[in-house]
Amino acid sequence: MKFKYLFMVVGVILFLTGCETKLKDVLKQDPKYIEVLKHTHRGEILNSFETKAIIVASYLGDDKNQTRFLVGVYNIDESPDINKGGLFNKNYHLTLNDLNSSKISIINEQEARNMQLANYPFYQKWMKYYIVKFPQSTKPYNLIYKNNFYGQVKLTFQ
Repeated sequence: MKFKYLFMVVGVILFLTGCETKLKDVLKQDPKYIEVLKHTHRGEILNSFETKAIIVASYLGDDKNQTRFLVGVYNIDESPDINKGGLFNKNYHLTLNDLNSSKISIINEQEARNMQLANYPFYQKWMKYYIVKFPQSTKPYNLIYKNNFYGQVKLTFQ
């Protein structure tokens, strides 16, 4: 009977030690990754408990009187043509504090590799990614992704 309890205690200790090592590894993340994570938000447009669209946005900062975001989107009713789908889908609209974007740049595969986009929080290969610039406005930034039929999601950046 004592052997059984000893075996259980040793097993628990080994389990907790293994978890502690993984936790330490997680906490030693790249500082750049942690900083980007602080400025990244994710949201979904839901209708009847079904996801209709997903948006992930990372605030990149203000530059030349413009506010810049890295935006990834997936729309359920997506066109395979990147120039018609994603942020160019006529049924979706992206605004920042009620302002329309001043420029949307598609991130192609080569640019994604150069930017090391796969290292960004919430990166998914099946999403389409863009650099979106808005006229500069005041904080907090309310990024709203709206669908004409299903509703909207709001991401707030302080």
